[in-house]
Amino acid sequence: GSRQCRIDQSQVPVWIEAGSAERGYSPGPINGGLWYVEVGVGAVTTAGTNWTVEIECLGQSTTTSVPPDPLDPDHIANSNAGWYHGDFHMHGYHSNPEGKPAAEIATQARNVGLDVLFYTEYVVPQHWIELGAAQRANPDLLFYPGREIITYFGHANTLGETPDIVEYRHGFENISLADIQQAAVTAGALFQINHPTTFPGPVFEKICRGCAFELGDEIDWSQVHTMEVVTTLIEADATAVGAPAGLGTVENPFVQTAVELWEQQLNAGYKITAVSGSDARGHEDQVPGQSGYGSTATALLLDELSRAGVRDAILNGRAQVKTYGANHSPHAEVTVSTTDGQSGGYGAVISLAPSDTATLEIRIQDANGQTLELNQNGELVGVPIPITSDDFTYRQAIFRNPANEGPLGTFWRFDLRAAADPTVPKTAIRTLIANPVWLAD
Repeated sequence: GSRQCRIDQSQVPVWIEAGSAERGYSPGPINGGLWYVEVGVGAVTTAGTNWTVEIECLGQSTTTSVPPDPLDPDHIANSNAGWYHGDFHMHGYHSNPEGKPAAEIATQARNVGLDVLFYTEYVVPQHWIELGAAQRANPDLLFYPGREIITYFGHANTLGETPDIVEYRHGFENISLADIQQAAVTAGALFQINHPTTFPGPVFEKICRGCAFELGDEIDWSQVHTMEVVTTLIEADATAVGAPAGLGTVENPFVQTAVELWEQQLNAGYKITAVSGSDARGHEDQVPGQSGYGSTATALLLDELSRAGVRDAILNGRAQVKTYGANHSPHAEVTVSTTDGQSGGYGAVISLAPSDTATLEIRIQDANGQTLELNQNGELVGVPIPITSDDFTYRQAIFRNPANEGPLGTFWRFDLRAAADPTVPKTAIRTLIANPVWLAD
């Protein structure tokens, strides 16, 4: 019959029974048969470690199951088109002992200007059947359910419910992240690579085992829809990353390497949208650019604030990363136009012969004193352009570069940076990372 079993991990005991389970686990009947206990190993010193697992079966379960209360996938939080802000990597109750329930996540998110909450608990799918009440209580926000798949060789998000695909153990028997990716995308989810270059190699990996993404040769890049180029914080202490102490606060060094990987994949022919995520649990202080939900945010240009609207914006690259969050970063509008009447913004593909030019117009708000850096196919173009007002417009003729463009054509994009003044404690840190526009046949 159905029993209650408890696994003693020399910490808060875990229980699983038919009607309830410890956070991070899914309830269900404990029936006779072969079961496995997985012991996760984040980092072990060279001295090794000993471990013991105790399992107690305590008899028949008496807990009554709570009826599922999933999200309405067709919920429209706002029918108006416009810019909305999302956090693409959010944890809560099922990911951390101090993690917040969905209702508190919504309150914190609203306070920092978020509209789209990509709720991506670790591994377990249990939150997918618990979010309905929080969505109904916060109809102006959009909960977008997902899951973080953590492996020892990289982490990924699937955005969207995939209740029949809860596997995550890449490397166990015949399981691979590539197969999990394929199954999730087939089921209708989007696939995101998280913090791809954070804490790489033997020096850093003990800080976060498996944070750096090492499965690029195994996954299908044509089915990667988003990539985090900023995770958690845009700032870093100079001395902590080996820079001279006099520099004070510098840019998180893993941002540049993530951007380089993203641009490399763009040039390889994969139209991936750059996004950001706080990776927060809800117990952190809300400090823009440093911690808490929305400490970094991605602005999405939506036809409506709904799951369908968000998905369409992601797949078409209508996004800009605001590294200090929705309320503390600049905003930029982009228009590329041609003499034959074509026009488009972020993510647009403009048909252009190699001998012709188009006009790029960038309107930037709330960035007075910062600089604008133009980028063609991953290479900086010219010198940084000073931004001299809080409502600043820049125009330039742009063109294709067949010598170094990829299968998708030539892409143009830009970054905004704080002024590169060595006397200022925070210097040359990116405040906005733009997704590209494309010029192609």
